[in-house]
Amino acid sequence: NRIAGNSVPERSGHGVVIGGGGVVGARVLGNTIGLNADDRPLANDDGVLVVDSAQAELRGNIICASRVAGVEFRETRAASTADGNRIGVTAAGVPAGNDVGLFFGPGAARVAVGASERNIIAANRVGVAVEQGAREVQLQDNWIGLVPASDSDDLADARPAPNLEEGVSIIAGASEVRVIGNQVLVGERGIVIGGADTSRISLQRNVVASGGEGAVGIEAREAADVRIGGDRGLGNAIRGVGVALLLAELEDAAVSHNRIGARFVETAFASAETTGVGVELGEGARRATIRENRIGGVAGAAVLVGGANARDNLITRNIFIANGGLDIDLAEQVDAPAVPTLLSYAVEAIPNNQLRSTIRGRGEPGTRVEIYVVGLDRVGALGRAQVQGDGTFEAVTLVLAEGKIRAVGIARGGATSEFSAPFSAPARQTIPARVGESELHWAAVEGAARPVGEALAPLR
Repeated sequence: NRIAGNSVPERSGHGVVIGGGGVVGARVLGNTIGLNADDRPLANDDGVLVVDSAQAELRGNIICASRVAGVEFRETRAASTADGNRIGVTAAGVPAGNDVGLFFGPGAARVAVGASERNIIAANRVGVAVEQGAREVQLQDNWIGLVPASDSDDLADARPAPNLEEGVSIIAGASEVRVIGNQVLVGERGIVIGGADTSRISLQRNVVASGGEGAVGIEAREAADVRIGGDRGLGNAIRGVGVALLLAELEDAAVSHNRIGARFVETAFASAETTGVGVELGEGARRATIRENRIGGVAGAAVLVGGANARDNLITRNIFIANGGLDIDLAEQVDAPAVPTLLSYAVEAIPNNQLRSTIRGRGEPGTRVEIYVVGLDRVGALGRAQVQGDGTFEAVTLVLAEGKIRAVGIARGGATSEFSAPFSAPARQTIPARVGESELHWAAVEGAARPVGEALAPLR
């Protein structure tokens, strides 16, 4: 069916309306909505309006040129689905955008978008908007801002058609929203989370990329219980934007296991190589935890605390490699502890043919110190220690540094310092260690990693 142009002066008109009186199980399948027979736009207000209904199914439709939304959900109950639709582009992939591709408004609940077949949501002003109290919405495995090539369904052949402003906007009281496994080509902003009443938002396994230097990959403001990433394998990948991840006026956000920058992110779309800033903590960012992320190949700071009111933000166990600016840049933060100073690094033999590293230094009393190997592509601190009342600390570990080391200080509230200057072990240390019953060897520890055969040589 072709449904188009349903509007007359001083009266709104929708292409398809599902709703009223407890409608259950309506299906809208394989229609072209908002285009005439020549695929020229002929606008409706909403392409499809789903209101006061349950278990609606939208599949295989082409929905374009709507003045309000391609698909709008309001007051929905039980599970509804949208799969395999093209929202904002014609069958030939020509942009014919809606104002908003998918809109979830008051009372919208329990809608799955793309769970069984991806949607193409492209060339709209806003791709997906979840707001005004909508809840339990899941966006999964969709292409947002990308169009398949005419002769290929491969992501590597996809053509860019970004949503002009936001790819996904989750604002104004939305709750329990999960955004999982989507491919997002950024226009101005990829995924936006905002509003004091917005809560319980989870972003996992999304790839967010752009060719726009001023664009923002993921932005979160004010909302509560925001989780960006998660356990190992659930993080997002962000590349080629001005700021990969921006947190502001936000409390207790968790950012973990994400990959940011050209060093760690390969995308089948978006040609941009450079990310300007990895993670920016702006005004009012408080008690965020930035943990076990990989940030590499970023042109500027890997983590920038750019807001004077940012407080108690914990930056721990991340990997930083080949970034153009400071790995941790506390541009305006005033509550950070003093940067530790590394004073000595020694290695000694202990029983069972093991070697023990002892790292000593000075720091702010009462803080915790974490020590890292510079440029190590592996999560985890080399050692940890508590700074004593006299300002000294000693970290002991059975791990040998594979290069220069550096340290950060962490206050009790979580505020983290910048990195100390890199510290090199002495050019060469000799450590006696017994191997077997009678053969004595010398272990030579250099600053850089070396094969065991070079590090251990028979005593002559």
